[in-house]
Amino acid sequence: MKNLFSTLILSLLALGCTQQQPESLRLATFNIRYDNSGDGPNSWPHRKDSICAFIHRVDPDIIDMQEVLHHQLEVLKTGLPEYTVVGVGREDGKTAGEYAPIFFKQAKYTLLDQNTFWLCEKPDSVGMVGWDAALTRIATWVKLQDKKTGQILMVVNTHFDHIGTEARRNSALLIIEKIKKIKRIKTFFEKYPLKRHFPLLISEGIKDLLSVFYTLQRENS
Repeated sequence: MKNLFSTLILSLLALGCTQQQPESLRLATFNIRYDNSGDGPNSWPHRKDSICAFIHRVDPDIIDMQEVLHHQLEVLKTGLPEYTVVGVGREDGKTAGEYAPIFFKQAKYTLLDQNTFWLCEKPDSVGMVGWDAALTRIATWVKLQDKKTGQILMVVNTHFDHIGTEARRNSALLIIEKIKKIKRIKTFFEKYPLKRHFPLLISEGIKDLLSVFYTLQRENS
């Protein structure tokens, strides 16, 4: 059976200047794939329960997801009641189109702030397609406070365009511009292709890079 999620995933962990030892943190990024009836036996109705079961088994504190449609989000919220969810649909800023939602454990974190911006020349323009992108793209972020330690972190989730090379580069610059004043950041990028943007992300503002790794999900046969 072909893997429906063969995507390149990059995780960047950057910490600002702090003397406090960071609390243990388990994070995940998951492109769940939009509900496409053409997927046959791998379609959403056949995989939704296994997705929730997998997340319960891995038990992450924070999950960034991609390609989530509104009805899929509702299923995930019901199946993962221990998480608070932040995000909007990319087409109207409400429920239309794909979300890039962030799930976080409500028992561990307090939500301090959150928003979504569009990856385009005018980031507040809802539904706008940026540069040479094929589709509307967004970035969703949250500012969280650990209830035990008081530590504050910012999580940014995005899904870069699969066609526009200029859009991917400018999207990276835009996200850096939005977060470079934050002292503690956790950023997940889920995009394709990816490798060429490592130097850009590092040189343009994420200076305290502690860890960079990427995983190419293998196709099952």
